[in-house]
Amino acid sequence: MKNRSRSLILVGGSVRAAAVDARRAGYEVIAVDRFGDRDLREICKLWVEYDADHQWIARLADQHSAPIVPVGGFSWPTDRESTSPIGSFLNSRLVAYPDENSLARINSPALLGKLAEQCGASFPETRQLMDGCVEIVFRPIRTQSAASAQWLVKPVCHAGGVGIHVAAEHAKLAPGQFLQRKIKGNPIGANYLCLPGPSGPVVRFLGVYGGLTHRRNPCHRFLYGGSFGPLTLAPSTMETLKTLGDRCASALQLVGLFNIDLICQPDQSLVLLEVNPRYSSSMELIGLESGSDEPPLSLIDWHLSAYRMRDGDAEASRREFPFREPTPPIAAHCKRIVYAKKEMKAVTLSSGVNVAMCDLPQENALIPAGAPVCTIVISGATSLKQAVQLSARTASRIRRQS
Repeated sequence: MKNRSRSLILVGGSVRAAAVDARRAGYEVIAVDRFGDRDLREICKLWVEYDADHQWIARLADQHSAPIVPVGGFSWPTDRESTSPIGSFLNSRLVAYPDENSLARINSPALLGKLAEQCGASFPETRQLMDGCVEIVFRPIRTQSAASAQWLVKPVCHAGGVGIHVAAEHAKLAPGQFLQRKIKGNPIGANYLCLPGPSGPVVRFLGVYGGLTHRRNPCHRFLYGGSFGPLTLAPSTMETLKTLGDRCASALQLVGLFNIDLICQPDQSLVLLEVNPRYSSSMELIGLESGSDEPPLSLIDWHLSAYRMRDGDAEASRREFPFREPTPPIAAHCKRIVYAKKEMKAVTLSSGVNVAMCDLPQENALIPAGAPVCTIVISGATSLKQAVQLSARTASRIRRQS
């Protein structure tokens, strides 16, 4: 492919998993994130600290052609902020992420609710601040049996559960927030890859994973805590997930990797919560499904290829995605983020059989209470229960070492 850089810039709250994935395809990674963990710095060409004011862009001014792949946990420059030099930096390269107008559609509760109901799923009742008044922007057609009396306050743009909390009585919304009815059930995340095709988008369903969100600290109870799977749900539920992915890709004009967060209710009916147009945290576990006789799969490489196909790159369009339809899993995997209960010093961590320690802080770093300490990845367990329990025991051992 012409003028293709083998460097890429990953931007996010934590980009270590995406960096490992990109390295499988031979990319030199320039990492922009909040932590700069030891194992990330060991594999990347350059690390720059992320900041919400986008000063990281100025520090990468000499990276002339490297594409940018945002991966979550960040604030992306708005059109208003994209003045020179930010605008010239972003416009000079491929950015594998939707523009501001597309993001507005992807984050629209009214549109997401309509799409969910067209596919046999549902969407929570949602209210938003409009012209100084809180108004209903989506009300489900059918009564949701697992709907709670509680409401959640959510930021319009958020990732990983940051900023979500239970609404107090008579809560007042700030600009950029909305109210959404809390739904009882289990959080799950469905992953997809959307490739542009001559007759419309071609969507590959990559599998569905359970979510770990419970936090003992009630102030952070909705923060992303990890994933486990792959899950095998009822055939009708799996078909709904595939239909939902197809419909969202077409209606929201999605390109490349995307993730749909949902609640799976006790009867396995689905409630859509949000669509994330990027590499998601649970996608790290997908790479563990490749057989030993298969070449390593880089989802980040395919994400970039999808954007190049959209832009008319002939060589990218000739590629055939090797991933097969998800089959009943022969092993279970779990990814758990360990959060500090109290301020602690970084500890020396060792790996056991099928247990990988990732996102390792700098030695002797002080980790504030509530901050992530590391990530545990369990692979090859005989059951989901075993994988989740082993990750919980390992997390407890790490906390005790502090």
